Amino acid sequence: MKVYAGTDPETSAPPTRWIGKSTGSVHVTGLEPAPRWYFELVPAKGGSLVTADHSLHFESVPNLRDIGGYRTSDGKWVKVGQLYRPTASTVVDADNATLQALGIKLVCDLRDRHRAFVEADKEIPGSTNEAINIIGEDPLVAQLTRPSRGATRPRRRTARERQGREASGRRRSQPVSGTIPLAQYKVFFSRIEDPNNLPTVMHCSAGKDRTGWASAAILTALGVPKSTVMQDYLVSNDYLKAKNDKTLSQTAALIDRSLIEPVLTVRKEYLDASFSEVKAKYKTFDKYLAAVGVTKAASRSSRTSS
Repeated sequence: MKVYAGTDPETSAPPTRWIGKSTGSVHVTGLEPAPRWYFELVPAKGGSLVTADHSLHFESVPNLRDIGGYRTSDGKWVKVGQLYRPTASTVVDADNATLQALGIKLVCDLRDRHRAFVEADKEIPGSTNEAINIIGEDPLVAQLTRPSRGATRPRRRTARERQGREASGRRRSQPVSGTIPLAQYKVFFSRIEDPNNLPTVMHCSAGKDRTGWASAAILTALGVPKSTVMQDYLVSNDYLKAKNDKTLSQTAALIDRSLIEPVLTVRKEYLDASFSEVKAKYKTFDKYLAAVGVTKAASRSSRTSS
């Protein structure tokens, strides 16, 4: 096994090389600072594989990661360096410069207009920002901006209300029904199917619900096994843990943890519910993809490699 290292995911056999066995690990040393390193694994027989660390390890964007690098059911691999999924955090200048160096062409903001206005994306030189409002007006923003009918005293929520809040958390992870999600996801998928828009960054507020479904749908369309899709979905909890723990600590005196935690995190049942809704409404996932304008065969051929 030969291992090559380079800074371009499309470059075959970069000059830096290590020799390793067909199994086990290779310790790579001596790499110069770079926006991102990619590694091409070249076996004695068969095709090569270009891979990289999923996470970009940005302090200012804790959940920024590449959705490439996963193996499909037919033995191919999802290309790295094409689609990134972060949160809508404030990107510091150094991290923004790294994104520019990665050649980002398009930033798809999946939030509603209120959130996009309050937390506007920092421009990445050389890229285009496009707002694609997946779920319409954010219900929380709508509630906070609704005309006041007088002050009310805070009260303890009932068990039924707490269950309703958890159900709301699940619904936040089911952006597959209704005319707005279908139409807007159709716009989103049309953007990432255009090679001229890649690499693309796609995000919402926390980078886990609307973005979580977009990532799950893309990986499923490319033939990634559901267990791997679920793993990618749930890992947001790990990357967002420090941020969520801080939020829970700051709100502990005001909001019951059991009420806010379902909204801050992702859970297996959330994504399961989305897939169940697709099955109920469209019968098969391929028919859902067709409804949002995606041809599975074309999608797989352009986003995977042997």
